[in-house]
Amino acid sequence: MKKLISIFTVIICFMFTTINAFAAPLLLSYDGKVVEYNGQILSLKVNGDTVQSNVSPIILDDRTLVPARAIFEKLGASVDWSAEQQKVFVSLNNFKVELKLNDTNALVNGNSVTMDVPAKLINDSTMIPARFVAEQLNMKVGWIQNENLVSIDNSKLSNIVVEPSKDGNIVNINLDFFQNYKVFTLQNPARIVIDFPNINAPVAQQKIDVNSGTLQDVRFAKFQDSTGYSAARVVMDIDPTTTYKVDKNGTKLVVSLTGPAVSTTPRPSPSTAPVTTPTPTPTTTPTIITVPTPTSITGIKFNNVTYSVYGDRVYFKLNNGDLAYLPSQDQKKYFDFYENDGNRYVIRYKKELADLGEGVMNINDSFFSTVEFIKDDGQGYSRIIFNCKAQLTFQTFQRVNYDNNYNYIDTVIDVFVPYKLADKLVVIDPGHGGFETGAYSSGLAEKNLNLDIALKVNNLLKAKGVKTYIIRSEDTYVDLYERAILANKMNASLFVSIHNNSFNGSAYGTESLYYTAAQSGFTSKKFAEILQNKMVSYLGTNDRGVIIRPNLVVLNRTQMLATLVEVGFIDNADEKANLMRDDYKQKAAQAICDGIIESLSKIK
Repeated sequence: MKKLISIFTVIICFMFTTINAFAAPLLLSYDGKVVEYNGQILSLKVNGDTVQSNVSPIILDDRTLVPARAIFEKLGASVDWSAEQQKVFVSLNNFKVELKLNDTNALVNGNSVTMDVPAKLINDSTMIPARFVAEQLNMKVGWIQNENLVSIDNSKLSNIVVEPSKDGNIVNINLDFFQNYKVFTLQNPARIVIDFPNINAPVAQQKIDVNSGTLQDVRFAKFQDSTGYSAARVVMDIDPTTTYKVDKNGTKLVVSLTGPAVSTTPRPSPSTAPVTTPTPTPTTTPTIITVPTPTSITGIKFNNVTYSVYGDRVYFKLNNGDLAYLPSQDQKKYFDFYENDGNRYVIRYKKELADLGEGVMNINDSFFSTVEFIKDDGQGYSRIIFNCKAQLTFQTFQRVNYDNNYNYIDTVIDVFVPYKLADKLVVIDPGHGGFETGAYSSGLAEKNLNLDIALKVNNLLKAKGVKTYIIRSEDTYVDLYERAILANKMNASLFVSIHNNSFNGSAYGTESLYYTAAQSGFTSKKFAEILQNKMVSYLGTNDRGVIIRPNLVVLNRTQMLATLVEVGFIDNADEKANLMRDDYKQKAAQAICDGIIESLSKIK
């Protein structure tokens, strides 16, 4: 009898299994239609925990789609849905993403990112490609075929190996997986800092002692700030003259460190004792020297060097002179010093770095009498000697095309006179310029619109007696780091970068971006809020609010209070029509001007 019952049970189980095997296929509703899905139905784990959702991960058009809300909420993010805009808004610490249905373009921290396949609303759940999650959050996406399982896990910093090299050291940073990282430098003491956002690292700091001269040590640990930004942070304590190169090699980041070619700065002739390049600080700022700006000079040329003066900006452009590494690295290949009480400035570099010819550039304006070019000083070096009519400060940048494999453009030497902090200098930065057009919409280039508004702001501020410096007053390219470092060197109190937005034609409104690092009292956020309120009030635009953006160079590399304003959307028909009107641009400029003046009153 027991045997009969067992056989009966087996038969019943077989019947149910058979019925289930021939059950109706899964029906998917999307794009206004209902289709049968006969592919694999997958399960999902995030950091080892099974995730339940209305729609399981599926494979569509050879791409694995996963439920956006289920993943992001599992990671602790807030997820909102706008039926009117057909958008999903995700906020995770300082990571913000906008996904629009059936659009391959996502907006990640304000930057447009293209996905392999668009986000889709499937059975009332927003599904996105798993690869998008991995690339944006530095997370590993795994696939276990025999379990039909998709896994999404935080990556971790595995180990760091330091090797000696011919010219210095090579630091190998090994991780499970990463796509994104950011590099910056700090001075006093000199350090290279590399962040791997959203990647795990030991909570307690780990240290590798090297003491090679080029590299003192390597430190790493988990970093998290008050905004919720989290990263595996690697810090290399280096010699101030060390240069570096960073290469991504699979799941390894390779940092090549090179020691200085010459260990000591050469001294000029005994008759003229050198002095160090003046570096202004809040406690000891140089006396301001009033230098009358000459009429704009379109360019005095000497061999491969062009001297130009446009409005506030005075600079030399070297088309065949690799004198500095990328400004993002704050390193240089040249030696510089002042002679004759700061009125004679000398740049000395290995002659193979640049061929600028030999002779004299005659300028004779309010800044310079002549500039001398010495091809070989007898010691294997070339020299540029600036004979100045006042005490000036110089800053050299190597400029590259960031969108074209970092191809070299030129080297530029900016010339300026620093201000005192008490002068409350305002630096106005018209976004983009030159080959960097910015957004574009049917004949309207963002770079031109930004410049038009910025010039109006500059005129309004000057009329009220505010000291200003405008980064560009014509359609020329200025490097992002150049903008920030110039403002720092000039001791500016406020920095305003003027931009206009573009997205999908339907987005509209005004927003202001900021990054508050270690600020107290009147902060960049408060500065952004004042400008935002003024613009929304004066223009009557949609208030998109103030947004923290730690990844923007003009916000994270500026040392003063800084904000980037997005006046409007040039691809929105209504806002574009307004932005093309001169009275509207004047009103925008007045709003920014009044916001700046109110902010200046709050700076002590």
